[in-house]
Amino acid sequence: MSPGRTANRSDLAIDRDRIWRPHPEVVAERLGEAGVLVDLRSGAIFELNATGLRIWELLVSGTPRIEIVGSLAGEFSAPPSEIEADVDDLLQRLSEARLIQS
Repeated sequence: MSPGRTANRSDLAIDRDRIWRPHPEVVAERLGEAGVLVDLRSGAIFELNATGLRIWELLVSGTPRIEIVGSLAGEFSAPPSEIEADVDDLLQRLSEARLIQS
């Protein structure tokens, strides 16, 4: 995730309590501090940086979006608005790639 990128929240229709889950045909693999997602349906591979991997781990555990933002705010030293924008950006991209579902 890059700082400064924001999700188009109207496209994602974000509900602060919404729970996103990984699609059952997507597998994740940690590679050091980063990771990759593999869509078994298409064979596509997606790279995640350390923050993206942490978000993915929280999605796997069933953590609602608002709690993901709160967890990351406690783990990373970034302004809450930036964390929220980065979470929404990643959720947008994962949703568009059909790697997550609600």
